[in-house]
Amino acid sequence: MAQFKWMGEERVVPPRKWVQSYGPCEQIRVPKKDGTFTVVDAPPGGFPVGSTIPFNFTDERSLRVMRADPRFEEV
Repeated sequence: MAQFKWMGEERVVPPRKWVQSYGPCEQIRVPKKDGTFTVVDAPPGGFPVGSTIPFNFTDERSLRVMRADPRFEEV
């Protein structure tokens, strides 16, 4: 089982001078091999940067998607 750490939106979105702050991630939709989605709801206030996502990923497609997304880091 793989676990992932939330690294934040700043790693993905280039900084823009008119953006005051990027909001926290409120929900993560991860596709599964059978075509459905796993929805991981964030705690109130979103996932803090550096926090571990409370879900153990075992599906092949879910792992591929999470590993390819620069907002996440495998732990």
